[in-house]
Amino acid sequence: MTAVCPAGVGTEFAVGTGRVENDPRFAEWMTADDVAHAVVSTLQQPRSVRTTVWALWSMGQQS
Repeated sequence: MTAVCPAGVGTEFAVGTGRVENDPRFAEWMTADDVAHAVVSTLQQPRSVRTTVWALWSMGQQS
């Protein structure tokens, strides 16, 4: 089993708790496409490679 666990992603699901739609901070966050690329990359690993968890953070987001 593999889990891809993204931190903040600049989508409508990130709105709330002080954030509004089109918040300029979202420009530095990961996009849904970034997460999709991580999922595809995980699925393309050879069967001999075991990936359990990929934790993804945007370079512009505080951990």
